Formats: sequence, C-alpha cells, structure tokens
Amino acid sequence: MRPQLVLAFLLSACSTHIELVGPYATALSAEDVGQIKRLAASTPHIGRTTIKLEAIGRDRVHVDERCCSESDSTGSTFYAMRRRGTWRTDENSPIEATAERTIITY
Repeated sequence: MRPQLVLAFLLSACSTHIELVGPYATALSAEDVGQIKRLAASTPHIGRTTIKLEAIGRDRVHVDERCCSESDSTGSTFYAMRRRGTWRTDENSPIEATAERTIITY
C-alpha cells in the first residue's frame, strides 16, 4: 500500500468532537474554531478525539485536547490567544500533558 493511502486511512479512522463553552463562546467564528482545532490537532490521532474550547475572553481560549481509545486517554491542555487575526499557542502559559489508563478486571 502506498504511504499516502495509509496516511489517508489512518486520518479517516479518527473522529473529532469539538465542544465550545464559556462566556465568550458566541464571539468565536467558524474560522476561529478551525484555527484553534488545527493548533490542538497538530499530530494525527487514532481513535476518538475530543477538543473542549473554553472561551474565557474574546481573544483567549483554554483548550483541552483528549484522544480516547478503549484502554486509555491521553491529551494536553493549553491556552491559545488571537493576535492580529491569527490564533497561536500562548507561550507564557504552561502546556500540561495528561494520561489516564483504564484497567478492566473480571
């Protein structure tokens, strides 16, 4: 199989759900959400991905990106800010990585 087909298959195997909340949620346009989504999904994930955008200001969003599989959940949280119409990761705020593992016993 050609590498392009494999990559296309892997990218199509995931689904992304975006949740938009916060007092400034209505101030974000579809283009804003698209730019922030691209920031959060900078690497392809396999499985279900959830991106929660909490609009805490007109130009500031807390992003919680999580990739879930059957046995674990990994993700990161960071702040994004808009400068001159472009959304960027806020370099002054920490990026936190999280991981959870589910163990099922019978």
